[in-house]
Amino acid sequence: KKKRGTPKKNNHKKKKEKMKKKSIKSHKPRRKHAHLNDQREEVETRSEEEKRRVYEEEELRIEKEIKEQEQEQKQEKDQEQEQEHEQEENEQEKEGSEE
Repeated sequence: KKKRGTPKKNNHKKKKEKMKKKSIKSHKPRRKHAHLNDQREEVETRSEEEKRRVYEEEELRIEKEIKEQEQEQKQEKDQEQEQEHEQEENEQEKEGSEE
């Protein structure tokens, strides 16, 4: 008795594999909707540039804030030193006037 159907299936599988190998070697697959893909790439690069720009702006803003805080601290220290000098001068004047 012949087994029905099996050799045909196996032959078909072998043929399919051969065809796949040939097609892979012979041609590159056609780019579907190439212009749409190009547009998508443009949008992606644009969004990356925007992200980078926003990140740089954030860094600059943070640096400015830090500099401003440092300047404020310096001004406060200077004011405190001036007040101390004035107090010392006033005390010396009082001592001088008492004598």
